[in-house]
Amino acid sequence: MKIKRHFANLLERLKKKPTLTRQDILLAILPGLLWYGVFHTRVSLVSPSCTSVETCSTANIPWIDQVALGRKNRAADHMSFYTQYFAGALAIFVPVGVSVTQVASGTLPVAIAFQFFSADLIFFTQTTLWNGVLNDSMRFLTQRPRPFVYDNPKAEGQNPAHYSSFYSGHTSFSAAITMFLIITLLGRRISRFSFWFWSSLGFTTALATGSLRVIAGRHFPTDVLAGLLAGTLVALALAIWHRRTVDKRT
Repeated sequence: MKIKRHFANLLERLKKKPTLTRQDILLAILPGLLWYGVFHTRVSLVSPSCTSVETCSTANIPWIDQVALGRKNRAADHMSFYTQYFAGALAIFVPVGVSVTQVASGTLPVAIAFQFFSADLIFFTQTTLWNGVLNDSMRFLTQRPRPFVYDNPKAEGQNPAHYSSFYSGHTSFSAAITMFLIITLLGRRISRFSFWFWSSLGFTTALATGSLRVIAGRHFPTDVLAGLLAGTLVALALAIWHRRTVDKRT
């Protein structure tokens, strides 16, 4: 009962309309600077450790990740970029479409629609940047070789850029931005069908992105699962933070 009550309270909080504050400018600039620093220093600090058959044994890989070995599907690799971008497009254009439709029907004032758009743009940026910071930080801390490194460690293992498998950035972005979309739609007056349709489409896109990364041989299944979880939590944490600000001001 307590879990159900806490979930209901969380759901009600997420339905509240967030408001922009001065802190949101910092919350958008800071992760951008941090991500730039981490991204450009991570590769130079990586120490290649999977450079031979002896030091890069597949026997050390968990059974759940064995499925990613020996795969190198370029079509799936390219497609994962498209699904990632599609998830981003959904998160941007669906809320805009909802607002435009409501303005056209006379149920939403233009001024309020513009406020929605401004807030959504800032929150979208924050979600993307904080997710990127966390992703690249974990990649540096773990320095896990990508699956294709194990196929030819002598050649592929020498490149520091190939030690960025954990966790999947494509998947975490798709998950984070899908959760952003879901939370955004929770606060809009739309039908249940529309809410579940767009939410399901976004969730399916995130799962497709993760699956394609495994098929392409770019990530292990655990990289994808961690990406789904991390991205979701980043978006949820930011949303709760913004609603806490609303609670304090009301």
